[in-house]
Amino acid sequence: MIDKAKLGQSSEIARLHKETIRNGFLSRLNERHLISIYCFLIKKEIVIVYTRNEKIEGFVALSKNSSIMMKKFVIHKPGTIFTMAFTTLTKPGLWVKLAETFLAPFKTGKNKSGETGGHLPVAELLSISVSPLSQSSGIGSQLVGALEEWLIRENISRYKVIVGQELTLANRFYQKNGFVLAGQVSIHGKKLSNVYIKKLDGQ
Repeated sequence: MIDKAKLGQSSEIARLHKETIRNGFLSRLNERHLISIYCFLIKKEIVIVYTRNEKIEGFVALSKNSSIMMKKFVIHKPGTIFTMAFTTLTKPGLWVKLAETFLAPFKTGKNKSGETGGHLPVAELLSISVSPLSQSSGIGSQLVGALEEWLIRENISRYKVIVGQELTLANRFYQKNGFVLAGQVSIHGKKLSNVYIKKLDGQ
């Protein structure tokens, strides 16, 4: 069954994130911080879950405006920001990644012509995850489809996703699901990430 996530599912979503999304900054945070982030996303943004026998086998999270989302997170979760910042001080390099992650939505990136500008949609797919035992079963594509039905109801015509250039399987997944490469952006140091955009039918 696919439905919007409930606050009581934030712990299970955070654990699935840490289990399956190993390369991102958020996965290096402790579980308490990640639960707090997903509680915020469930309340203020959109998180959709795929459940079977009351167990979450996949989820997708989206922000309607990722730059505004970061500002709202600072306002609504100052305690989490403080403890995250304090924790990162004890881990070399993590403080830089924290700053880069929070600044990422404010980067416009470059399009395929090398131009910068506000050509990117503000709605952003933040994370998508499927349990290892359920991968290659089409759950990820079903979650994308459910997310897009919600976006259409909200009159959102385009959205973006940013994925590391080196993540071959992730790039292939977005291309298979109709995302079009729009440009690249450097979020963590000089490492490039691909920026994909998808325009929704009927919008």
